[in-house]
Amino acid sequence: MRYIRQAIQYDGRHLQDIFALPCVESIHKQKGDNTSYAAVYNVVDNRTEYAFVGWWIVQLEYGPADYWVTMSNDVYQDTIKAQAAMDRTSIRSVRDEVETAAWRNT
Repeated sequence: MRYIRQAIQYDGRHLQDIFALPCVESIHKQKGDNTSYAAVYNVVDNRTEYAFVGWWIVQLEYGPADYWVTMSNDVYQDTIKAQAAMDRTSIRSVRDEVETAAWRNT
């Protein structure tokens, strides 16, 4: 399992903060419902992933260089639970650590 270093939930607001992340290529407006989504570049898989409202933009540990991915809320919550179990700490503790780290770095 790769550990989460930072995580930011994409809420369709705070677009300047989201765009400032090094992994975000662009932000787009969806036709029809006027919601937005962010295009996130995954350097490990060499592809663009998308974060929709309610999804997470997550920085994972990866050897010498960390990388960014997107996760649905369900996948993110499961990953946090697994990380807390491996660290033998609380889920709240892990969430506070990774979600606070992201906003400190933007």
